[in-house]
Amino acid sequence: ELVEECQKVLELAFCSPSFELGVGVEKYELILSADGNRSALFPLVYFQRRAPESVLEHWNILVGRQPSAGFSLQAGELQVQAEDVLVWTEPREDRVSLALYCEKLLLMKEEEDKAWWLLCTLTDQVLGEVSSIALIHDLDIVEQPRSGTAVLLSELPGKLRDMGYTRWDDAGDYLENSYIAYELEPVKDPEADWRLDVGAGSTRLPVLINDYMRAESGIMEDYHRDGIAAGFLCYPLDGFTGEGRAEEILTFRDALRESVREHAGEDAVTFLGGATGLYYGYLDLIAWDLPAVLDAGPSACGNRRESPRWMQRPVPCFRPRTLKRWDPLRMEYRGILGKCSSGWRTLLSGAWRRDGLPAGRPDRILRSPCGIPMPATIWMTISIITGQRSG
Repeated sequence: ELVEECQKVLELAFCSPSFELGVGVEKYELILSADGNRSALFPLVYFQRRAPESVLEHWNILVGRQPSAGFSLQAGELQVQAEDVLVWTEPREDRVSLALYCEKLLLMKEEEDKAWWLLCTLTDQVLGEVSSIALIHDLDIVEQPRSGTAVLLSELPGKLRDMGYTRWDDAGDYLENSYIAYELEPVKDPEADWRLDVGAGSTRLPVLINDYMRAESGIMEDYHRDGIAAGFLCYPLDGFTGEGRAEEILTFRDALRESVREHAGEDAVTFLGGATGLYYGYLDLIAWDLPAVLDAGPSACGNRRESPRWMQRPVPCFRPRTLKRWDPLRMEYRGILGKCSSGWRTLLSGAWRRDGLPAGRPDRILRSPCGIPMPATIWMTISIITGQRSG
C-alpha cells in the first residue's frame, strides 16, 4: 500500500518513476533510481534538493541505489551474490570497462535479458548506482572466464580504488564535478546549423550534445515527458575582437549565466556547460521553468539588448535534413516550418514580419501536442551589441 501511495505522488512529477523504499535508523528512506542513466540524475537531484522540510522530518530522500554489502538476488531457483561473480577490469582513461562471468547464470541462456538485469543490478548494489554511472565505460557478460587477473564482484570497490578511481555516493556532488571538455572540427560555413561551428566546449551532459549532433532526440523526449526543456542560449561573436578575444568571450558567457540565474531564479535553471564556435557562443542549460528562463533573457542582456532580433518563439529551421523521431509542430505555421537535423531553431524577426507575426515578444510559447513547452533542442538566440563593456 505504501509503495502504491508513493507511486501516485511521484507520478505527479515523473512520467515513469523508478524507486525503492526502505526503513533507516530514524526515518523512512525513498531511493530514487536513474536506471543507470546519467541524464536522469539531473531531474532526480533537482527533486531531491527541493523536498519540503515537513517531508524531510520523516524521510531520507536519496538519489541512486546505495552500496549494500551482502546483497543477493533471486533468479528462479538461483540465488546470486557478488561472491558468485568474477570481474575483469580494463582502464578507459577516466572510466573502466568491466567483463563479468557468473557460472550460475549459464543456465539462463534463454533468458539473456534477465541475466543482464540481474548482473547490472548486482553491480549497482556493490558500487552504488552513482559510482556505476560515473565509472563504468561499458559492461560485458562473458560465457567463459577470460585470461588475466580477475576479482570477485564484492572486491570491485577496492580494486577501483587501487586503480585510482574516485567513488561517488552523492549524486549532486558527482554532477557538480562531472564537467567533460571536448574538441571538434568546426564547420566553416557560416550558414551551417548552429553548433556545427564549435571548436571546443565543456559539458556535464555529453549525451545531450551527442544526440543533437546525430540528429537523435531520445533524451529530449524523456525530458519533455516530465515537463523539462533543455537547450542553449546562442549569441554572435562578431563583436569580440582583439588579443583578449577568447578571454572576453568566456567572461561574457559567465556573466550571462549569472544574470539569467539571478533574473529567472535558482529553481528555474541548471547550467550544463558551454561552447565557443567560429561565429557563435553557446550556453547550455536545463530549464525547469521555461517561461521564467525565457523572460530572464532580455533582462540578462540589460542595456546591451539593442538589436530587434531577440527571439523567444521556437520554430524549426529550413535545413533539409530531418529529425528521426521528434516532430511536435507538424501542424502549425506550414509556410515557414521545416525540420532539420540539429533540432528546432528560432526564426529571425524579419521572417516574423513577413508572415504577419509581431516582431517583439511573442504572444505565446508554442507547445507540443502533449502540452510540453517547446522547442526540442534550441529555443533561444540572443543578438546583442558586444562591443560595449557596460556590465
